[in-house]
Amino acid sequence: MRRSFYLVFFSIFTTFFFLQPISAQQFPNIVFIFADDMGYGDVSGLNPLARTKTPAIDKLIGGGITFSEAHASASVCTPSRYGLLTGRYAFRSQNAANGIGGFTKPVIEPERETLASVLKKAGYKTACIGKWHLGVGWQTKDGKEPQFDAKTGYSSVDFSKKVTGGPNDFGFDYSFIHPASLDIPPYLFLRNHEAVDPDMILTTDYYPTRQENTVFAWDKKHSNEEAVYWEKGVWWRQGEMSRSFRVESCLSEIV
Repeated sequence: MRRSFYLVFFSIFTTFFFLQPISAQQFPNIVFIFADDMGYGDVSGLNPLARTKTPAIDKLIGGGITFSEAHASASVCTPSRYGLLTGRYAFRSQNAANGIGGFTKPVIEPERETLASVLKKAGYKTACIGKWHLGVGWQTKDGKEPQFDAKTGYSSVDFSKKVTGGPNDFGFDYSFIHPASLDIPPYLFLRNHEAVDPDMILTTDYYPTRQENTVFAWDKKHSNEEAVYWEKGVWWRQGEMSRSFRVESCLSEIV
């Protein structure tokens, strides 16, 4: 039996790391579910007063060990992920100390050992599924550095070309990821080094522009207005997305 390691990242959605061992008697399979931007008090199994019930996580807590003295060096996405994968404080990196955009270069340094690469050397098969948000290497239409125009939502990226600098370049045998976050363009899935659907449109081509007075999903007085698309989430940046990509179904696509 091959050893497997799976990493799943959670934020707006989760990332899974999967590891499968060659010998199940010597090395266990590992599934690492990483939910960033979430505190101990957000899990009902650790806090009876938690506002959201988390029965699946509570079951894991009940049958396992809780490490309650783990602390992140930053409270946002990119630094948490960088720290988990590299074992380094994010502030030791030039680019990983804060959240990044969707067109930022990879923040993990070339040749840097990661949790996945170390386990791969030990014989594990590795996979990363979910939110990446550590930067990737996009190729552009003009061969220059990627450019993004926030006013129009368009970028200079050629989404039909190979993508580098993602999980597959840092120890993962397989990856199925969203490159950034569900509030940060571009909105698409990448499988290994390629876009699943490179046919790109603007978010506004499919989702109507939110009205200024309906910023928050809990503003129920506007809930019956057809022009308001609540499933977009509370905050949203205009940009490019795959024609087949749907924000409201991304979690079901991931799992």
